[in-house]
Amino acid sequence: VREHLYTEPAVVTGLSTSTSTTGVTLDWDKNPDPDVDIFQIFRADPDVEGSQDKIASVFDPDTDFSDSVDDPVHPMFNWDVGVPGKEYEYSVRAHNTAGYGGYSIVSGIRLMTAPTVDASDGAYSNHVHVEWTSVEGAEAYSIQRSDTVDGACSELAQVDADTLSYDDYSGILEQTYYYWVQALGEDIEGPLGGPDAGFMAELEPVQVTATDGAYPDKVELVWGELEDPTPEAYNVYRDTDEEEGGEEFLGSVVPPDHSYSDTTAPWNEPRFYFVKPVIDSVEQPRGIGDWGHRGLGVPGNVTATQGTFAGKVAVSWNAVNQATRYRVYRSVTADDPDPGYLDEVEAPTTSYEDTAANWGDTEGVHYFYFVTALHSGPDEERSPLSESAEGWRGIGIPASVSASDGTNTAGVNVSWASVTGATHYRVYRSVVEDGPAPTLLETVAAPAAGWSDTTAEHNTLYWYCVSAVYNGDEGAKSADDSGYRGLAPPLNVQASDDKEDTIEITWSSVTGATGYIIYRSETELGTYTQIDTDDASPYLDGPFAPPVNYWYKLKATNSHAESAFSNADEGSAGIPEWHIVIVDSEGDMGRSTSLCVVNGNPAIGYGDADNKDLKYVRANDADGSSWGAPITVASEGSLGQFACLVVVNGYPAISNFDDTIDVLKYVRASDANGDSWGTPVTVGVGGSYTGSFSSLAVVNGNPAVCSYDYLVGGTGYWRANDANGDTWGSKVKPTSSSGGTYTSLVVVNGRPAVSCTGTGGGDPDLFYVRAEDANGSSWGTPITVDSGLGYYGGHTSLAVVNGNPAISYFDYTNDDLKYVWASDAIGGSWGTPVTVDSGLGQHGGRTSLAVVNGNPAISYYDYTNGDLKYVWASDASGSTWGTPETVDSAGDVGKSTSLAIVNGFPAISYYDYTNGDIKFAIYY
Repeated sequence: VREHLYTEPAVVTGLSTSTSTTGVTLDWDKNPDPDVDIFQIFRADPDVEGSQDKIASVFDPDTDFSDSVDDPVHPMFNWDVGVPGKEYEYSVRAHNTAGYGGYSIVSGIRLMTAPTVDASDGAYSNHVHVEWTSVEGAEAYSIQRSDTVDGACSELAQVDADTLSYDDYSGILEQTYYYWVQALGEDIEGPLGGPDAGFMAELEPVQVTATDGAYPDKVELVWGELEDPTPEAYNVYRDTDEEEGGEEFLGSVVPPDHSYSDTTAPWNEPRFYFVKPVIDSVEQPRGIGDWGHRGLGVPGNVTATQGTFAGKVAVSWNAVNQATRYRVYRSVTADDPDPGYLDEVEAPTTSYEDTAANWGDTEGVHYFYFVTALHSGPDEERSPLSESAEGWRGIGIPASVSASDGTNTAGVNVSWASVTGATHYRVYRSVVEDGPAPTLLETVAAPAAGWSDTTAEHNTLYWYCVSAVYNGDEGAKSADDSGYRGLAPPLNVQASDDKEDTIEITWSSVTGATGYIIYRSETELGTYTQIDTDDASPYLDGPFAPPVNYWYKLKATNSHAESAFSNADEGSAGIPEWHIVIVDSEGDMGRSTSLCVVNGNPAIGYGDADNKDLKYVRANDADGSSWGAPITVASEGSLGQFACLVVVNGYPAISNFDDTIDVLKYVRASDANGDSWGTPVTVGVGGSYTGSFSSLAVVNGNPAVCSYDYLVGGTGYWRANDANGDTWGSKVKPTSSSGGTYTSLVVVNGRPAVSCTGTGGGDPDLFYVRAEDANGSSWGTPITVDSGLGYYGGHTSLAVVNGNPAISYFDYTNDDLKYVWASDAIGGSWGTPVTVDSGLGQHGGRTSLAVVNGNPAISYYDYTNGDLKYVWASDASGSTWGTPETVDSAGDVGKSTSLAIVNGFPAISYYDYTNGDIKFAIYY
């Protein structure tokens, strides 16, 4: 051990190097001396004497060191690493307590990196621009090129270390090359950087637009901008032709400007202008040029009036940009190069009036007018002459002459466009187009520009022309236009409502018509299709397979005209509908109407409110389409209220209320038609309203009446002692409680029965009561059919429906029309009432119940709307009902309805309150 303490360490063995782009790494062997504590590392430039420097110390047992920009083992030694590309001489020696051993020496070079290369892609038309990133340690750069990405490279040039770009002008246009760059160090070369593709491309030419006479003091140039790459400048040139060479340089424009004003251009001498962009200080080929010149535009759209004015020729033209004045010239030829000067006009005026001495000298003489534009400069600087415009003085020909084609039924309307300067117009007519000698019809004073020929005959085509007149001097005639007198549409078109299989259409004849066209539609506002023509009214359409319903219109025609449509009218064949007839309108008629079929025809008993009379009227036919004269049955007293008409022993008879003495009366006709009547008979004893709400029926062969007995309350019943009703028996009371209004008497299963409104628990209810014998001598106990909190049972109407009694009535409490059907043939028990019509308002007043075509039906009054309504049940018992329909709504109508079967059809008599009329409606 002591031997080692006094002996220097052995020389380091096994010293070697490894290299990368980040530095040089040294490795050596472990020293055999056990007391070695440190290894010293030295670096020297072999080209510089005495340049050896200690760069690091490594503690045993480590035997490596990295001369690197990032030494992971010895970070404290990361300073002043070597330059890439340069060869260094590295020395290592060991140290112990006795001192330092000998040096071991080895050479090492840090590698260089490859630069990143970028070559331009079509940015230039004459070179490819190559750029690269800086490489540490580079003394120079070698730029190389290959034709393919993996082809052999050839060196283009070498540049110093401070240059990082190169422009390759040696390539071929549009051919792609691959560029490489290599860093050159002091002792070694670095790896190739790249490749990157680059090529030269033909740049988009710069296209110039030059003004052609738009400015009198310059030629304005403008061109499109180049964006990739943006030029450093645009050089502007001017030439006398389009050939290359000989151009005159005008100046440079720096982007973003891309326009230039040439104020030195000669007047009206065109020059060829173009621009060359300057890119990277290199002037590129010239762009697309354009001819331009300093001057003024030629006035365009020169027009001259051609006979429009009697005293002048008016010349006009379009304004010219920058013009301050215009000169007008005139010649007698269209292409005169030197026309005569007329006058100068200051801008902005663009018109001129050439007046002549008198009409006779210049009227009709044709001239040709020219215009030139000038500016504020000398008179010599003016535009070329415009195209000539022909014009002359005179009176114009009326244009747009138009004659009406059948639109005027009183004649032919002739109109025309006004002519400037005209004092009058003359209207001519001929029966031949372009007739050689048309007839003068009228002279019309201006400013009127129309006239109506009322002398035109129907079915004749005329030709009209017009001339303009100036103080007696007439101009030429216009072109002809044909016209004809129109036809009025047919009036009073009516289509029948026929129960058979045809519909007859009638109308009033039209003056001038030779025929008529008949049109038909399924709806009033639908499409009308022509079905036939006819010479005169009437026309029969059909036969059809009824029921059908159509609307009809007509047009009148002749050989020239066709009228407008007539009115439309609806006709039907075999389709039932309500037909309404006014039966009596002489005063306030129709209150308390009662309808009955008398000797085959419908008849009505009713009251005359004006005269307080009882009246009777019978139709002339079985359908009630026409009616005879009303007959006053009785006039002593206040009669006619609550009239009820029934046929008694073959003759019509009426029960009614005499309001004068408050008594029930009865009267029977003396014949089967009711043309004459007997003396009214008082039934029972008079009293307060005894006899109101009377209801007449034939009971067991004799007439019988029930009514409201106001004096003692309840319902009164009387039966005559004979078949004619000449004498009457005593009153029997079917109901004895208070109430008993709105009575209705019917024979039910062989015995008389009554429906009425009575008072049960305090509020009026619907009651029904049936006699205990065939004559009605005694009566059973009244049955409450409908009741509740309120007023039930108003306006009752009793009938036998499908074998059982049934009642229609008005529910005052709910404002509804109701119907109820008994559960048995005598009315001993009753079903649940059915609401037939309801909703907002009051429905169901003045009800009248009858059996129509096997099912119950009701006529009634709609209080809210003042309408007559009718509804028909969907079954024989009346458990369900159809939709109510309005029969008449022309005013306040529908009071005092009476429903009966007339000639097999439902029919209603009723009172028109608005007009005070009695009406009859039948559905067929």
